[in-house]
Amino acid sequence: MRDKKVSILVAVYNTEHFLRDCLDSLLYQSHRDIQIICIDDASTDGSLAILNEYAALDNRIIVLRNEVNLGQSKARNHGLKYATGDYICMVDSDDMLDPNAIAQLVNTFTQHPLTDCVLFNLVLQYPDGTLTPYHNRTSQTIFSGDEALCLSIDWSIHGVYALRADIHKSIPYDESTRYTADDITTKLHYHASREVRLSNASYYYRQHDNSISNAITIRRFDVFVADFALKKHLEKLNCKRHIMQRQERYRWHNLINYWYIFSTNKQLFTPQEQQEIEQSFDFHASTLDHTLLPLSLKLRTLFIPFLGIKGMKFWAKYYCSFRQFILKK
Repeated sequence: MRDKKVSILVAVYNTEHFLRDCLDSLLYQSHRDIQIICIDDASTDGSLAILNEYAALDNRIIVLRNEVNLGQSKARNHGLKYATGDYICMVDSDDMLDPNAIAQLVNTFTQHPLTDCVLFNLVLQYPDGTLTPYHNRTSQTIFSGDEALCLSIDWSIHGVYALRADIHKSIPYDESTRYTADDITTKLHYHASREVRLSNASYYYRQHDNSISNAITIRRFDVFVADFALKKHLEKLNCKRHIMQRQERYRWHNLINYWYIFSTNKQLFTPQEQQEIEQSFDFHASTLDHTLLPLSLKLRTLFIPFLGIKGMKFWAKYYCSFRQFILKK
């Protein structure tokens, strides 16, 4: 029986300082039957030169190039067309894998024929070298597709995994937004899987202070669009009510938390950006289905259905400020 082949998608944009570490961690995998598809998303640093250098040394590396910067999702979808592996995973170009990670993934798939998706053991790597395991908020290690989807809505389980190729190719990366669409694709992949299983295959996820999740820019508010797009996907899939309830509650929390971030950092945005963020908030707040929110949440939040969007903004600004004050005590 031939070895199972794994295709690894690496979207690259201006990561020349970390790229060699990433590529070395892939090339020195103990499982040798891999395909490394690197998509340079119009980098302006030396990333493309590094990719071409490595590709000249190892024919398992394919280098693709976008002439303009399209974002991670579109870059990965470009690479997905060239994937020939039995399984597909993605690795960010500033992250690394343990030398035995791919072998452990393949072993998990092989030993459990019903498993369509295998999660890495995610390890957060900080600038000072500190390593911290990502703690899934569940004791389970095996999930049905719906269970994994439900738990991933609020990241009770993470979204870094390998997937059977036929599922991945039938569900490419969502392109609703440039920066948060991965969140949507993860849920759809989990839903399409018969079984999702955790593994010991370590993925080192580099943490940056200037990442999009930490930076105070208008792109941070793409989360509103991604959350709404996911809601529409889940409705089309006729997901069970408890899944829709979890999603709507998570949407509500994101609206509250991100309005607080906006209201306390308003001076960082241009007048045009302020207007765009406010319009986005108002629209997405108006689409909340209050029948899916628990009564305790509505009572705590000044009967949002009656006070409407102004009530949400009041709650977000003043409750979150009070919460921050209490946490500092």
